[in-house]
Amino acid sequence: VTDADAGDTIASYKWNFGDGSTLETDAPTATATHKYNAPGDYTASVVAVDSRGGESAPKTLQIAVAGPERIVLYGFPNPAATQATFESLLPDGATEPVLTVYALDGRQVFEEELAPGGGGFVWNLRDTAGDLLGNGLYFCVVTARSATGGRIRSEVFRLLISR
Repeated sequence: VTDADAGDTIASYKWNFGDGSTLETDAPTATATHKYNAPGDYTASVVAVDSRGGESAPKTLQIAVAGPERIVLYGFPNPAATQATFESLLPDGATEPVLTVYALDGRQVFEEELAPGGGGFVWNLRDTAGDLLGNGLYFCVVTARSATGGRIRSEVFRLLISR
């Protein structure tokens, strides 16, 4: 591959993925892969760099990254001793997210309405009445209303309390 204006050899490619991430690849590889960490619209670009350091005009591409198709829930630390932080990602258009925690015997021990767009929630490992929960395994789920009005839920997340 050569530079069209001077005949120089292409030495590398500089990538900008539009989310603050960049990459430089050696020629002749003119491909790159990138994983976006959040839904949104991004402008990615690549510039060819010739053997004397000259750069081409950028070639750009608009990329739309959709959110998850189902609710994603995870928590940390696990096991938890004093508190646990839950993070949830909701599908586009999902509303009314609620975190529910169940004891090993199936009793509901805690419930909390979450922020409409998903995100983080710090739980103090107490039940709905404010009493400390004992050591053991707890099951956590987030339910929400989908964009079409039906109810959706995350997979069950297992949290171990160990004080």
